[in-house]
Amino acid sequence: MNTIRTLALLVGCAAAAACSSANLPESQKLSSQKVGEIAARIEAQYPNLAQDKRDEVLRVVV
Repeated sequence: MNTIRTLALLVGCAAAAACSSANLPESQKLSSQKVGEIAARIEAQYPNLAQDKRDEVLRVVV
């Protein structure tokens, strides 16, 4: 289980890194790398959630 979660997180990080930083919301406190990591975590934990909903969750968190 832990191996699967780690693998999903790595895949999510790779996907977030592939996206341009223009697609990520800006934060006054967090670096763009941290925002990308949060986006990857959301994608890994909620793979069945529609992309627009994941984007909305990311904007709320950031």
